[in-house]
Amino acid sequence: RILVEKAAKSIGIDWGPIGGDLILTKEGLKIIEISPRLHGPNGTLWLFPLIGIEPLLFLAQIVCNESPQRDILELKSGKFSLCKVFTGKPGIVKKIEIPKHKHIVGSNIYFKMNQNYNLESPYTGLATVFLQTNSLDEIKNTLKEIEKEIKIEIEDVT
Repeated sequence: RILVEKAAKSIGIDWGPIGGDLILTKEGLKIIEISPRLHGPNGTLWLFPLIGIEPLLFLAQIVCNESPQRDILELKSGKFSLCKVFTGKPGIVKKIEIPKHKHIVGSNIYFKMNQNYNLESPYTGLATVFLQTNSLDEIKNTLKEIEKEIKIEIEDVT
């Protein structure tokens, strides 16, 4: 971790998620790649406009050797946004229904009905919802409601 952090700082990345690929050689550990990352499901790009930040522009400024504008990373919307990925047990997907809710501003379903799900990885999402509210308490309560209302059915194949 410290090696990746030092490598990132040495090339001017001093904020945000980073990733690095390292290899072990006879001479010791070597870094072969270091870069800024946008972790999470690819749909998290939906969250950026919701909260008023522009991390892709910020990263482009760094890559292009420009002085990055740090203010484009400051929250501007005054709202609370959240991405929730739903997972489940391995099996055959029988049903995925995302409830209608006024605070859901977007959603994705990643699996088709009767498709094998999660047979190799326990970290593959079935569906994602994107929420936006005016307060932290409201988004927490909304998430609890969505978690109760979402319908996911998976047929056990073991």
